[in-house]
Amino acid sequence: MLRILTVTLNPALDQVYEVADFAVGKLNRPASKTVTAGGKGINVARAYRALGGNAMATGLAGGSVGRDIVNAATNEGIPTAFVSIAAESRACVKVADSVTGVLTELNEPGPVVTAEEYGSLLARVRELLPDFDVIVLSGSVPPGVPIDVYAQLVRMAQENFGVAALLDASGAALKAGIGAMPQIVKPNRHEAAEIGIDPDRWPDAATELRSQYRIPVAVVTAGAEGAAVDSDAGKWQAVSPPIDVKSAVGSGDSLTAGFLSGWGDRDAMAALRFGVAAGAVNAQSYRSGDVTADAVREMADRVIVTEM
Repeated sequence: MLRILTVTLNPALDQVYEVADFAVGKLNRPASKTVTAGGKGINVARAYRALGGNAMATGLAGGSVGRDIVNAATNEGIPTAFVSIAAESRACVKVADSVTGVLTELNEPGPVVTAEEYGSLLARVRELLPDFDVIVLSGSVPPGVPIDVYAQLVRMAQENFGVAALLDASGAALKAGIGAMPQIVKPNRHEAAEIGIDPDRWPDAATELRSQYRIPVAVVTAGAEGAAVDSDAGKWQAVSPPIDVKSAVGSGDSLTAGFLSGWGDRDAMAALRFGVAAGAVNAQSYRSGDVTADAVREMADRVIVTEM
């Protein structure tokens, strides 16, 4: 399998409370609490390692919360190389209603990053890149980090080290990053709409995305409706079987991990099938990036793939 390096600029300490019949303005007693290192890149690394791959997580982490994030990731076996910053990293609270299936999230915006700290991040990534095959650039950009950060990292990886870049971002960060022509771009249908792709024709959105931005591999996801890929090898749409969804948080990151797990042979159809399967397995858990290789393989056998 490919060796991947994930970058999480705005990690979080995710605290998930499971509550039956959550009621606003009333006393609620959680049935359980789960605390994990969060952020899209960390979720990808967690899922990719669970699928048998080699992944390391880097990014920016600060204060006592930042130390808790790094320690939590390390304790579950994820190799880390985070750059320490002065400001406190964010803590995010999620309330999962086990009766209604509704998830309520309180996500802090994240710390302010200095120019010196950002420079240290670039130096750290440059130092790490030679040991990896793919760099995964995903998630929000905290205050103080240039909005074209992903474009800078795509160029650094692909032009200087021959390391393929996968971009999964939104808004201005996606718009700037896609201009650097990463090898793989993976927005959801709403993020694709932010850069001019019609969200109502989502199975064709991957083709439109690839054509408009000259991307080698374009993947567009649509939650329960599945995902689509367009590449030189062809274009396909994949949908998982019906599942009991507990939380969709982290399912896109698990899809990324599953896709890269199947991408080692550059087989876009197999990668899409495995990615959709990983996303579906994750959706059956309250924990982000919560997959196993056996569960994903079993789910992949039930994923329906259609050539477009």
